Amino acid sequence: MRHLLFPACLAILVSSMTEPAAAQRLRRRAPAPAAPVSLFDGQSLAGWVTGKGEPINDGWEVVDGALHLKGRSQSIFSAREYTNFILDFEWKIAEGGNSGVKYRVRSYDGALLGLEYQLLDDVKHKYESDHIGSTGSIYALYEPRADKRMKPLGEFNHSRIVVQGNRLEHWLNGEQIASAIVGSREWHQRVAASKFAKRSSFAENASGKLMLQDHGHPTWFRKITIQELAPTRSRRLSGLLRR
Repeated sequence: MRHLLFPACLAILVSSMTEPAAAQRLRRRAPAPAAPVSLFDGQSLAGWVTGKGEPINDGWEVVDGALHLKGRSQSIFSAREYTNFILDFEWKIAEGGNSGVKYRVRSYDGALLGLEYQLLDDVKHKYESDHIGSTGSIYALYEPRADKRMKPLGEFNHSRIVVQGNRLEHWLNGEQIASAIVGSREWHQRVAASKFAKRSSFAENASGKLMLQDHGHPTWFRKITIQELAPTRSRRLSGLLRR
């Protein structure tokens, strides 16, 4: 019996020693994520442009460290495109407000469209919390969780958009509330049943600009940062998201 137990114990000991080493090697091979970069300096509109790539001259201003849309003007865009990233931002809207943050924006026959993180006064618009057009939804495609937690109107919420390959995640005040896999069977079914049905290969582009939407309602944004992610086959992002 002793002769049988010794090899088994030795195998367990060797396994416990080699598995962490293998994991360490894999971690060393994986590219480190880039550090988060601020997309809004709290003082100017630097880094944001019009849909034509021109400087922003009206409609938007900086007030108390926040980017403020005063009213009907125009949507504004990041100066460059992004592919895989974690986008964090804080926002608030006026009573009855409607806005959004779009990403992977590109031109569809001249219309600048993309995936949208919806920002809405759900109560004023009489939307259920899990409506497909309510706050935090992947607008018109995927509804958010019904138990999402929003701050009282007039207070800043914290939102996060995660884009990694074909996986999308929307977060609100520290909790994931919506997700999707671009190109999946469910994705195609939902797009076909949506307002984007006639947009060929809608949102299947790998990269695009960010958009802060003008929907005619006063909206405030602050603490906008982006962390670019390296391409990966893994869909497990929990390590990054819990930091």
